[in-house]
Amino acid sequence: MKYTLLAALLLSLSAPQSRADERPLAPEIKGKSTQDELINVADYKGKTTIILFWATWCAPCKKAIPEFIKIQEEIGEDKIQIIAINMDDAQTRSRVKSTIKRNKWKMPIILDTDGTIAKKINSTNSAPYTVVIDKQGKIAYSEEGYTSDNAEKWAERLKKLSTEP
Repeated sequence: MKYTLLAALLLSLSAPQSRADERPLAPEIKGKSTQDELINVADYKGKTTIILFWATWCAPCKKAIPEFIKIQEEIGEDKIQIIAINMDDAQTRSRVKSTIKRNKWKMPIILDTDGTIAKKINSTNSAPYTVVIDKQGKIAYSEEGYTSDNAEKWAERLKKLSTEP
């Protein structure tokens, strides 16, 4: 029974959920930042929230994050929140702060050193992996990978979500 429920949740995360009433609730997502501050995704309820799983060794991640920042700037920071979840392990953890500083990323960044958050919401435990949570705290979209061709599709999805109640 436990595995059946987990399988159902993972399947529901892999496809876009178009109708708000059909979307699954997002699990609790919180963790420590690079400054050792607690970040709780639930604090951003009321905004469309983009959760971006990334790692310093992931080239597509470094392309995806700036694209999502552009989309956020176009739609408005009052409507869209980006939260990046870093998946680096102990071997590459030392590169995280310098990567953030070099790229001038200002969004909240959670360190998922043990993979606890990824196990909850990143069904493939991959980077990049994007999850979009609507204003009601429900999962609207999730997608593995990123290409620049996806930027327009994501912009359209996020514009639409930002206008929902």
